[in-house]
Amino acid sequence: MNATAAAASSERPSKRKTSANVDGLSSKRQKGRDGKCPDISIVKLRSNSFTTPSFRGPTVQVTVGKDAKSMHTFTVLKELLTTDSPFFRNVFRHEFKEGRAGTVTLPDHHPANFDIYLRFIHYGQIVMADKTQGRENQAESDFEIRRKRFNEEYSAYGDALSLADYLQSDAFHNAVTSAFIDECVYVNKCLGKPAEILHVMKTGVPEFIKLARDFVVYWGGAHWRDLPELEDVEPEITSKFYKNALVDTFILLSGEGRGKSEDYPWVADPCQYHRHRDTKKVGTDGVTAEKIDH
Repeated sequence: MNATAAAASSERPSKRKTSANVDGLSSKRQKGRDGKCPDISIVKLRSNSFTTPSFRGPTVQVTVGKDAKSMHTFTVLKELLTTDSPFFRNVFRHEFKEGRAGTVTLPDHHPANFDIYLRFIHYGQIVMADKTQGRENQAESDFEIRRKRFNEEYSAYGDALSLADYLQSDAFHNAVTSAFIDECVYVNKCLGKPAEILHVMKTGVPEFIKLARDFVVYWGGAHWRDLPELEDVEPEITSKFYKNALVDTFILLSGEGRGKSEDYPWVADPCQYHRHRDTKKVGTDGVTAEKIDH
């Protein structure tokens, strides 16, 4: 592996913590519809094993990105990766070439997203890049600043979920999802515009697609005026999403209606957008969430 070609830029965006805690759930909403959201803590997962990772343990190299400009090679403790990710457990088996060499490449993902993942498996927290650093108005409130950040970084959550899906990391998926929901609730914004929905659909993550559809049905009525934009954002992908959302909206409004904000599904039961090994995967029936072929 050519380490010089994989070197990343020395300038990195500043980082900030989201509201997801070490268990990957907001402290205000740690229970699902059954009263208890199954444990998704990477720290607890690790402590349940017979041994804990040693910082003197063997390391491996993970090269992330496609081209020399964006590519970066991370040197990571092997046990941290294999404890969390079934993907890495399989890759680093000795019968695979990558396992023998101690190297793996992830060309379809961005180093910034892998950096979020590494911070999670090290510290149990979701830390997003702050693209607005240095551009805040001193008179702006925390709410205004975070709302501005949300407009610029919502796609980063989707990309992180796509990486979690690829690495088969349920803990990372759940923590990113909880952090995203917390931020949506705090800044009082949701996804719903056609361009946003297109990005969601292209992640291919069923739970994220379901969350976005619930946003549109329960909270995103104003976005229906943006439907003419569908002609500009690959209608063969987004049109199915909006058709299903329209049906769900009709059913909802024909019944009890949207209700209060605390009754919205992502507030009342955020656990339904998580992944747990003992629950059915969202979208397997082809109705709960739409999928697209890449």
